[in-house]
Amino acid sequence: MQMTFYQSCQSTILFDAWATTDCAGYLASVVAVILMGMIRQFAVAARRRFRMWSTRGRKPLLSKGSSTGAELTSHGDGCSHSDFSRPSESPAAPSSGRFGTPSLSAKWLAWLSSNPAALAAVDGVLAFICTTMALLNMLITMTFNTGLFFGVCLGEALGVMSFDPPVVVCACQRAFVSSDGGMEVCH
Repeated sequence: MQMTFYQSCQSTILFDAWATTDCAGYLASVVAVILMGMIRQFAVAARRRFRMWSTRGRKPLLSKGSSTGAELTSHGDGCSHSDFSRPSESPAAPSSGRFGTPSLSAKWLAWLSSNPAALAAVDGVLAFICTTMALLNMLITMTFNTGLFFGVCLGEALGVMSFDPPVVVCACQRAFVSSDGGMEVCH
């Protein structure tokens, strides 16, 4: 087993079946490792966003009987959180499907927000994904192959830039970052 950094196109990555023998396969593996780092950062950001949503005053995401469409509620911590229930105001959480009937995703989100065991299960699955990806990336760095090491580092950095940026650059990042650039609006 190699215990110092080396550079070679021949490397075994995680499994005997994932072994590179030529530079083209090695380059494809480095790209795959970069994508793994980005996927891990996406999973971390998704879990953080899910936890923010699930702890938002322990109130269902879609409030029943909301006539105004958007309500501001104070939770005693000096913060106001908005709860959108019309699809025209919040495309990320549609409350009704065609013909004004609640959509399947709206029903699922309402059920999920009112069921603590389901919230814990979803959070556990997201934690499992994050931890598994982190440990796989660690094992890849332990191959001591220089290209794979920098591939992991580059993937993690690109993932942070894409899914946990200090400044929102594109509209797709708004789902993960609040208006002030932080991950939580009030804390």
